[in-house]
Amino acid sequence: MDLLTAVEVTQLCLSYGERDVFSDISFRVNFGDIIGISGKSGCGKSSLLHCLCGIIPRFIPANIKGTVKIMGCDLAQMSLAEISTKIGLVGQNPETQVFMPTVEDEIAFGLENMCIAPVEIEQRIDWALDCVGMNGHRKTKPALLSGGQKQLIALACALSMDASIFLFDEPLAFVDEEGRKKLLPIIKNLAQDGKVVIMVDHMSENLQICNSIIGLENGTAKEHFNDTYTARY
Repeated sequence: MDLLTAVEVTQLCLSYGERDVFSDISFRVNFGDIIGISGKSGCGKSSLLHCLCGIIPRFIPANIKGTVKIMGCDLAQMSLAEISTKIGLVGQNPETQVFMPTVEDEIAFGLENMCIAPVEIEQRIDWALDCVGMNGHRKTKPALLSGGQKQLIALACALSMDASIFLFDEPLAFVDEEGRKKLLPIIKNLAQDGKVVIMVDHMSENLQICNSIIGLENGTAKEHFNDTYTARY
């Protein structure tokens, strides 16, 4: 691994029982990259993302072969605490991610589990909400927020953990056009700040911010430069 490499996947194979999902997938992601993962429904996009953060096989039983290295470390040998400081995961449905009484409670939850000092937790909450433009909603009940606003809070939670790698599983699926216009620039800014973004999406217009795309089809993957890459957002 060189100093630019954040994620390195080598000959990754996944199956659920007798059903093969994908095999022999290899790719490398550098800091500052935005990588899209595309393909038809059921091709293994979300499963690949879950392999990259350890959800598979730690929480979702599956047969997995090959290696995933995160910043030079074998993911299989990393503790959950180590993973949580390096990888932030934002799913597609904010209703399943945001569940605490207030926005500030939601962001503080993960930080408290990491035993972060209370003073620093307060600072991180302020900073994360400012990053996503939601600093006026610190005391708001999540139930009062729109789907797009809840997704911004989910992103703020990931930002507060000071991760270097962000995994997005169709982050715009439950977001309206206004929310989409807010989220895409934030995602792109992460890469401009030297972070890594790996984003699953089946909508080509959402993948225009990616500099390359990994296409999953028939259990194999092909990475190619995104000819439609644009600085639009």
